[in-house]
Amino acid sequence: MGAVADPSPPGGKAAAINWRGITLGVVVSFLALFAGVLGSLYSDDIKNAVPFCLFDRDSILACNGGISWHAVFFWLSALLATGLFFFAQYDSESRRTSNAIAAEQERRKAAVQAEQARTEAAKNLSKTADELKDLIRTVPPEDFLVAFENYYRECTEAALAVRAADSLTSETIAKAIRVVCAAIAALAQNFDHQEASVLYAVNVMRYIPSNSWSDNQVADIKNRLRFAPGIDPRSLRGVLDLQLDLSTSTTGPGYEPDADLTEMALPIPEQETAHDNDKSRKKWRVLPGAPLAFCLNRPELYQDTATLAKWCEEQGAFDGLVVDQIREYFEHRMTTVRSLAALPLTRMDGTGEKIGVLNIHSELSGLLNAERVGKLFIPIIVPFRAMLIDLLDAWVRARALSPKGSG
Repeated sequence: MGAVADPSPPGGKAAAINWRGITLGVVVSFLALFAGVLGSLYSDDIKNAVPFCLFDRDSILACNGGISWHAVFFWLSALLATGLFFFAQYDSESRRTSNAIAAEQERRKAAVQAEQARTEAAKNLSKTADELKDLIRTVPPEDFLVAFENYYRECTEAALAVRAADSLTSETIAKAIRVVCAAIAALAQNFDHQEASVLYAVNVMRYIPSNSWSDNQVADIKNRLRFAPGIDPRSLRGVLDLQLDLSTSTTGPGYEPDADLTEMALPIPEQETAHDNDKSRKKWRVLPGAPLAFCLNRPELYQDTATLAKWCEEQGAFDGLVVDQIREYFEHRMTTVRSLAALPLTRMDGTGEKIGVLNIHSELSGLLNAERVGKLFIPIIVPFRAMLIDLLDAWVRARALSPKGSG
């Protein structure tokens, strides 16, 4: 007789030693042995004592003969052994049930963790597949490097012709700028794996600081200033000036200016940000696109120009009239300027001076759409941007020497 040993829980994890069960088993065994010894030595006394004497006619009178302590100790030992055996069995069964419940909880926990691991693995696999898809999409076509070489040679010839000439008009230099712009537009089109019929266009906006303006220039800039109602141009830090001579597209004949554009000037404010009403965060006073790229001195890409008005509402400190003007402007040009990339033109002579912005736009949404664009396409066209900086300087000098004398 004795308690049943507590089983180990499923899963191979060793259970703690059940000292209580072991102790109860020893005690029960000792009491049973003690009762057996008493029953063997004093069987007559036990037989003639309660309760056996109640059922034996020959010894019934012996029930009134007094207390038999041998019988008392026998029955106490037997009853106590029985009670302790029951308790030991109950304790063992309780532990077995608790272990089974704990094992089931561990099994369910392991199942949940396994399911979470499978879900995470599936997400990682999907993410890897998306990254691979983006990588494949952003890898230039097979003929990209051949096209790059041809365009670079053509642009180099145009830039060298400007440097070698003793005297050139601003119109001739502007054409050389359009040659470089056309090459960038074609390379962006090729990089995006688009057909030649899809419109890609490029233009250069020159930065003109307000402290360099003449009275005539102030009046001219005021007439062409966009998205700045009621603003005195002289209160600005400067403007980004767009002239058609410095623009072209992939669908136009030769290297002609982009006929879908209109000349304009975009404001660059003295103060770039302003606090919102509760002063919890700053909002931009700089327009998105070319002005923001100029101020931050980093490329700004917009996959859908229809979102620019919303950006102005959420991120900008502009009044409703400006937001409406921006929304209306891009709604009317949805077929030509659906996506936009603005790249600052910064001198590479160590001064870091910003002289303008190079804009690339397409009639389709998703222009140069990938996280790797900044690591691939933008560095690729650095030589072309360097050419544009030199040509833009030459164009400004030629205009200053021309009879028109426009800055």
